[in-house]
Amino acid sequence: MRVVLSCAALAGLLFANGANPDNITPLKDFAPPKPYMPNIAQGAFPAHQFERTNRDDYFFVTDLLDDSMDKFHISGGFYGRDFYSSALFKYRAANFYTILNANFSKGNRYKDGGGKEVDFGYSRQGQSAILGFVPNDISEFRFTFLRDNIENEKEPHNPTDAVKTERKIAKFNARFGEESLANTLNLELMLRDINRNANNYELRNSAQKVKVEVERKIFDAKLSYDADFGNFHNMIGTSYQRDLHEGKRYAFMGGKWVFNGYRFGDVKNQSRYLINLTKQTS
Repeated sequence: MRVVLSCAALAGLLFANGANPDNITPLKDFAPPKPYMPNIAQGAFPAHQFERTNRDDYFFVTDLLDDSMDKFHISGGFYGRDFYSSALFKYRAANFYTILNANFSKGNRYKDGGGKEVDFGYSRQGQSAILGFVPNDISEFRFTFLRDNIENEKEPHNPTDAVKTERKIAKFNARFGEESLANTLNLELMLRDINRNANNYELRNSAQKVKVEVERKIFDAKLSYDADFGNFHNMIGTSYQRDLHEGKRYAFMGGKWVFNGYRFGDVKNQSRYLINLTKQTS
């Protein structure tokens, strides 16, 4: 009897989960995807809003080639109806190294589980550069710049489409001390500039035209000191973040655009943290 009841309960649970459409939610919401950093750009995959498989975590035989220190790397391929390509350049000298990348991807419509065509798509192109200087054994300076541009992103699961998304990220890292972090001071400064515009009339037909314009600027600063004490490693540090976020809504009325509300109402946020971490190394 216990076996029968357990099987019935399990079947009911599986049926409830399978019949509830709310359990299958879009992996991609109304936010831009993560930018392609140079270390993953060669093996990145285009993604759909209901794609639940994170193929970027899979191992491919080409990973060994992508991670090698050969100077030139070129990759590309078709994934269903989607296309992705990337070119990477690496160079390392005694006191200098650089990594340069340019990538392009194109997402297109696809068929869902029921065989219905989903009008999805986007064009994406990005560039990134890393420049590093190593004057001696106890110091290193690294500059990173990344630009990510996404256009005509059709989002059938949202009331508007993201017609233009541009992100610029600049970062500076400095290390003073041992590379092993046995006695090391680290400094990191980062600035992120994000602009995202969406509307309901360029990529679809709508009786009432609306648009959203979003701007966001985030500045981060972090200072930390690492040291080894016997069998313990300790890190103490402080960080600061300033986040400015504003999103405005507009409606087309009377032959002109009229501001009618906020998506993000001029948000200004400042955060400060103190960090102290200790762990046993052996």
